[in-house]
Amino acid sequence: MGKDIKEKKNLWILVVCIITVAIAATVLVVFREKLFNKKEEVNYGNAIAIERIDGQDSLRMPYKYIDKILMDKLLFQEEIELISISSVNFEVSEEGIRWGMSNNGLVNTGDKDALKILGGIKYCKGITDTSSIINEKGNSSVIFYEGYSEQILTDSSNDYVIIPSSMIRYINDELTSEEKVMTLRHSSESNSIGQYKIIGEYTTKDEYDTIYVSYSSMVKLLKAAKIEMSEYVDTLLIILNEGKDCTKLIEYLEEYFADADSLEKYEGKINMFDDPYIYQFVHYSK
Repeated sequence: MGKDIKEKKNLWILVVCIITVAIAATVLVVFREKLFNKKEEVNYGNAIAIERIDGQDSLRMPYKYIDKILMDKLLFQEEIELISISSVNFEVSEEGIRWGMSNNGLVNTGDKDALKILGGIKYCKGITDTSSIINEKGNSSVIFYEGYSEQILTDSSNDYVIIPSSMIRYINDELTSEEKVMTLRHSSESNSIGQYKIIGEYTTKDEYDTIYVSYSSMVKLLKAAKIEMSEYVDTLLIILNEGKDCTKLIEYLEEYFADADSLEKYEGKINMFDDPYIYQFVHYSK
């Protein structure tokens, strides 16, 4: 009987050891996945980033700030190389933004995955460059079609869109690049339908849930629908030219944003828009 008890004890020890090893292995796998799927930390290079003083990720900044900076950009053309902007996500839904295709652009809609993929487009976002896609989607890449490049996203004379690569099999490949046009409109303005040329696609290990529209096109879409833009801007980054004196630019920014190195100076004060200082600028250097 003593032998049986000893054998049962050894068996229980073995079982406990196996369970412990299994749990440890599971924890290791989860940790490893989180580690390797973690989005890379953004390297701004020589740039000025606008951030919220309260530390929240999204600026949720009124459009008027961007409008003012873009109007005054030429005053600082020696200092500024590029202004990178992205809007907040706008919902694609019956009550929000709706999308479609011109020229019989959709095919294979009877495919078993069509509803899941095409119906999986949840957001529409305005961008000036592809860094917004890379930063938002993590491990991703953007491909531009022949005749198009990233620079075209700042062209305000036409409307452009970058789509998820998951949508490609549902786009009519018999159409020319000029004929591949997505339509966008806001449900509150049924008479205003924008025509957006599809200029590229993105691949990602994240969700294929967003269509990215050239920034000025997004502004036109929302203005046509008279959408409130008090929390329009998601990110704002000013890329600087190397070796330039940015004193005047810094002085200009201080009229609207607090200097992150001396926040106490702005407590209880208002900026040129008569708003309290809730945004700060941070100068990053290489």
